[in-house]
This record gives sequence, C-alpha cells and structure tokens, in this order.
Amino acid sequence: MARFELSASGIDDGRIGMTSDPWGAPAQGPGLRIPPVLPSDTGDVSKRARYLFCLATRTYSAPTHLIGARQGLTIGCDSNLGTPPVRPCELQVTTPGFCFVDGNVSWHIVKERNDRPQNKRPVTDTQNWCHVWSNGPAMLYETFTNAVVNANGAPLIYSAGLTAYTPPLVQGVWLPLGEDLKSFYDIRFPQDSSEAWSAFGPDGFYIEPGARVSFYASVLQTNPSTRGNLAKAAVAAGAPYGLPPEEAFITLMTPTGAEAPIQFSPVFWRIYGSLIFEDEI
Repeated sequence: MARFELSASGIDDGRIGMTSDPWGAPAQGPGLRIPPVLPSDTGDVSKRARYLFCLATRTYSAPTHLIGARQGLTIGCDSNLGTPPVRPCELQVTTPGFCFVDGNVSWHIVKERNDRPQNKRPVTDTQNWCHVWSNGPAMLYETFTNAVVNANGAPLIYSAGLTAYTPPLVQGVWLPLGEDLKSFYDIRFPQDSSEAWSAFGPDGFYIEPGARVSFYASVLQTNPSTRGNLAKAAVAAGAPYGLPPEEAFITLMTPTGAEAPIQFSPVFWRIYGSLIFEDEI
C-alpha cells in the first residue's frame, strides 16, 4: 500500500512583490484566494454569482481507496485599508457552521466520469484559473470579464480585477461518493486534524479504475458594503468577549468612523482542501 495527499495551493496576490519562492515563480500560498464580491453587486444575494473552486482532483488507472480529507477556510482583510502595500490579516475559521449573514460556503467531495478532453485548453486559462474543469487546484469559470488581462485575455492574477463571472454548471456531472459528501456545509475535516488520514474509517471508499474523484467548494462571497455588521453593534467597542472567534475578528477588523472604507472589512479570504489516498500496489 502507498498513501499520499493532494492539497490545494496557488498564486497569492497578497504576497506578490513582497515575497518569492525558490524557483522564481509568482508568490505562492496555501489554498486558493477567494476574489472579493463583484463591483456590480447590489447586495441582492439571489443575483450574486457563487465562485466555484476545484481544491483537489485525481483520476485512476488502478484501484485505490479514498481514506481521508482536509478542509480549511479563512476570513481576512487588508489591514492597510487599500493603501499599498497590501497587508493581509487572516483568521482560520474554526466554528464549524460559521457563515456571514450574506455569504456561505458549500463543500463537495464527489465522483465524476473521467471523460474530460485532454488535448487543448482555452487561451483564457492561466495559473489556478480554468474553464469548466481542472486537473489541479483552480477557480473554475464558464464566462468571465477581468479588468487586467494579458494579450490572450487571461487574467494576470485570477483573484484580482474580476468584474463579471458565471460558474460552470454541475448538474448531472457530480456523482455521489458516500453519505452526504456530495454537498455539506460545515467544517467536518479540519485542516489541522491529526486524524485526517483516517477520516473515512479503516477502509475508506473504494474507487474503481477509470474514475475521477474531486473536492470542490462553492463560495457565496460576502459584501461588507451592504451586509451590515450586527455583531459590532451588540458589544462595547474593544470588548468582543463571548463572541465566536470569527465574529470577534469581524468586530475588531471592521473600519469605524464616518469616513471608514467599509469595503475593506473582513470577507472570505482563502479556501483549502485536500484528498488522501491509499493505493493498492
């Protein structure tokens, strides 16, 4: 038997120009960055696009077992309030059912038919940004408009400059794997769990040859300009005691005052996910 883990990582706009990696590639970070709400958003969540992410995926030519998974989510903001350089401040979401009043995340560990074309990708694809499907961690799109693109129309940084977006359709593509893993709404496989490699029991899920298993997340991003900040009104300034850590972070990091740039309040910032396999050798 051989065990290994596939996890999400990608380009991180908050590190570009400030850090580097050993190979000179654009600055990388764990997980995938979540774009802010689109500039055209009016606060009507029924019309707001959900962002779709492929966190981990694998196809199989031989039998294997899916034995575990991890998931992670952060909320964050630019603590410099838009003044360069960007100074990200993040908090790991640890309250299992946390969501914003106008935003949430759904998670999907699914099986798919492995019939994706392999020979050509659109020129608008770029690092961690793929049309409809991906063989690695990426935000997926059906259509989009970005204000900062290269000569082929691909975003320079997928999480920055997005002005319009529609996600791929998933109806009929995702097949159930087990239990309610096709769609769940809580942090049940924590990123830092010591039991991640046995999350699905001693035998895991048997995966037949020729199948694809993927971990997706769908994010309804929050709009701090329209959502209101009810938790802040409920506590005395500087004393968010008794609140869950996420609500305390929102309270402390939301700009105050008549001229405060409320758009730099905390939002969903980064999303993680991994799948853990045991191959039959």
